Formats: sequence, C-alpha cells, structure tokens
Amino acid sequence: MDDDEGVRESLHAVLESYAIAVEGFASIDEFIQRYDGRREGCLVLDLHLPRAGGMVVIDWLRRRMRSALPILVITGHGDKATRSAVLAAGADDFMEKPLDIERLVSAIQDLSSRRPSP
Repeated sequence: MDDDEGVRESLHAVLESYAIAVEGFASIDEFIQRYDGRREGCLVLDLHLPRAGGMVVIDWLRRRMRSALPILVITGHGDKATRSAVLAAGADDFMEKPLDIERLVSAIQDLSSRRPSP
C-alpha cells in the first residue's frame, strides 16, 4: 500500500516481473474495505500515508483483526528508532527507500511463504 501512484505502479510492474501476484491499494480506507481476513502473501506497507500512517494499519491488523498477515514496512524517512517502533508494533520487516529490488523480492518471498498461525 502506497499513496504515490507512481510508486505503486512501479512496484506492481517490478514484482509481477518476478512472478509475484500483486494487488495495490491507494489508501488505508481502500485496504480496510477490501480486507477479508483470508489474504495470503505479504502486505507491503508505506509507513507515511495521508490521514493515518502505516502504524494505524499495523495496529488494526494485529490488534483489532488479530491477523498474522506478514507486514513489510517501507519508508523514505526511517531511522533506528522508527525501525524499532515499527517492528515492536507488529511489522515483520522494515526497508528504507530507495528500495533494493533484489532484497525486496527476497523479503516478500520469505514472508509470503510463512504460514500464519490461526
């Protein structure tokens, strides 16, 4: 999920070139409306989103929905404290932009292969 359409489209194209199925969301509201609790794979989540940040999504998934869906947070403005806070909130991985595509693909494949516990 990224609010920047160009970033979403670029990530979409790159990930599909690695045979990774992709579904993009422009906003938190769109993701929440379409989330059904049965999603498999991995959520790639921009930390800085309009209205409410990525931390709101992490909290919603982990505490309200009790979802084990793996979350990979990406941000253009990260530091050690931000990384620690994101991981403590329930994200599974954290990457700073600009993204290393090989590392991103590897992380998505690793996280997507995990079987969440019920």
